[in-house]
Parts: sequence; C-alpha cells; structure tokens
Amino acid sequence: MESEYAVRAAGPRDRRRPDPGDAGGDVRGLLTGGAAALVFAYAPRGPRRGPVQAAAYAGALMVLVVAAVVKVGELTSGGVL
Repeated sequence: MESEYAVRAAGPRDRRRPDPGDAGGDVRGLLTGGAAALVFAYAPRGPRRGPVQAAAYAGALMVLVVAAVVKVGELTSGGVL
C-alpha cells in the first residue's frame, strides 16, 4: 500500500490547472499589444509623432484602468461601480 506522501510526490495529479476556457485574457492581451504596435508603426512622421503616440497610449491606459475599476466593482459589490 502506498503512503499518502508517495501519492502526492507522484506529480501533477493534485496540481491546480488553469481553466482551459479562460483564454479571453490571452486574446485581449494580444489585441492590446497589436494595437500598441500599430500606433508605433503608423504614427505620422515628423514633430507630431511623439504626441500622437503618447495620446494613443494614454487613451489605452485610461480604457484599461476603467475596465479594471469596473471588474473590481463587480467582484467586490456585485454591481458596476
């Protein structure tokens, strides 16, 4: 008869595995990174390039912060904000 320690030491059976249906975060990260790459690649050349890129990143940051606040509100109080 195997001891409890031998069964636990055997490996991956009792490790927690991520939910395979939760790939949405990976897709959203890929889309956000793609949008950031597009801003770098297609911002107009010249003196306006820096401000255009900064504005695009500031807008993306605002969207991410709002999404985080909404999600935390849903998780903690059951409602939005």
